[in-house]
Amino acid sequence: MKGDWGLPGIANRDVVTRFYEDGVNARNWEVVADLLAPDFTHNGQRLGPDGQRRSLETLYAAFPDVRITLDDTVFAGDTVVTRMTWTGIHRGAFMGIPACGRRVSWTAISIIRLSVGKVAQAWVNEDTLGLLHQIGGVVEARSR
Repeated sequence: MKGDWGLPGIANRDVVTRFYEDGVNARNWEVVADLLAPDFTHNGQRLGPDGQRRSLETLYAAFPDVRITLDDTVFAGDTVVTRMTWTGIHRGAFMGIPACGRRVSWTAISIIRLSVGKVAQAWVNEDTLGLLHQIGGVVEARSR
């Protein structure tokens, strides 16, 4: 792969980068399906490529222009860790919250394990509370 200087994990980093940039950001479902293992799991739930596509389509329905920026990527062996920022405009219902039309951003950290050149597992921790606050889904407590 491009940029492979013989360091362990570089090819895996490139697979993850391609997944996010050429697959998720480009809405290219062939790339997404090609890079995910048939038994792909997300946060311990077996989704496979079709389940991951449905999950992303739900997000795109609420944030049609959402994009990921990979802020940091660290890799070792079969594991790639990314710190990313998602940005988009809230144009559809999300978690029961109607569209507000605001541009929002939230961060996430993913820990991805690859097997035989495919993304096999992803453990993702997102700032969902921060996102919900931006779209009006969280009411702040009143001070006494």
